[in-house]
Amino acid sequence: MKRAASLAERTSSTPIRHGVSVCIRKAGKILLVKRGNRPYKGLWSFPGGTQEPGETPEEAIVREALEETGLALKSFARLGSVDINTGGGAEADRGMFHLAVFLCDEFEGTPSAGDDASEIGWFSKAEIAEIEAVPQLGEALEKIGSIMN
Repeated sequence: MKRAASLAERTSSTPIRHGVSVCIRKAGKILLVKRGNRPYKGLWSFPGGTQEPGETPEEAIVREALEETGLALKSFARLGSVDINTGGGAEADRGMFHLAVFLCDEFEGTPSAGDDASEIGWFSKAEIAEIEAVPQLGEALEKIGSIMN
């Protein structure tokens, strides 16, 4: 019987990059950003990005949320982690990402697109089903829904 390769074996030539993502909620809607850069340029996703060396996931999500949305997160909780494969290849934006995923209901500021976010908007779950989003968004929302119920 052939043994399945582990994540480490499948990605031994491609380093796993660490990142963060946050689901920001307000009045039954979720804040999404349209990605301005690869991977997934032009698709809607949770705000987030790459964790800098020496930075904790909590520090990274506060920084990334401020950079991409202009919002200062005041209270947030880590929901877990997810591994994302954006595809193989030689491009710097492709490979494996290990994302720490957070949920935030308390923040300060007025949302505005910044950094690598080309647009920003509040969406209901029904509206999210109709937009072009990163492949993992639907699954993430289902997991968040099951945790919150």
